[in-house]
Amino acid sequence: MNTIIKTPILLLLLLMGTIQSLFAREDSLYLNFKQIQPFRYVVSYGNTSDGSNTLLKIMDSDGNLLLKNSFQGPIKKIYNFQELPKGDYTIILENEHSTMIQPLIKKKEMASFEISQRKLVNYPVIQVSSKNQVSVDLRTFNFKTKVKIIFEEDQHNYQEIIPLKDSRNYIFKLDKLPIGNYRVKLRVGDKLIQRDLTI
Repeated sequence: MNTIIKTPILLLLLLMGTIQSLFAREDSLYLNFKQIQPFRYVVSYGNTSDGSNTLLKIMDSDGNLLLKNSFQGPIKKIYNFQELPKGDYTIILENEHSTMIQPLIKKKEMASFEISQRKLVNYPVIQVSSKNQVSVDLRTFNFKTKVKIIFEEDQHNYQEIIPLKDSRNYIFKLDKLPIGNYRVKLRVGDKLIQRDLTI
């Protein structure tokens, strides 16, 4: 199926007529493409975690959001970028644990994906153990920005900045907090990761 991008409104048609991929992959975000004509690509993308939501966004160089769509499972389809205005664009795939950022350049003669500029950000993972503690796995975290852990309850709110050190887990002792039902939040830049916790 051919998808022609003419305006930001028509970009919403990009996810229509998708073909579900029939092969399994390891648990991660992925974005693959094969050029079949100067402006046409067969593009496969998704999150291989079964039942996990993935967010797809396409943005222009001014930061304008042209497309935002949530989906499950792998996607495979043909894109035609011929009528997209010349310029730089960004395709973003995002789930709870990772974000993939893929630049796309549209020129007069062709459209091209800049593989060397692709970035993958792995976010910290919250783990609640049975030893009266919460750990935040920083071992796969590859984005040097401030990480804040927040514990929210109806009458109590506690937060602190997690020091960034490579290849370690950050341990938070729950005896610092009163008994209650909490929502544990990790704020990493503008990304929010959360889960519920009962003490």
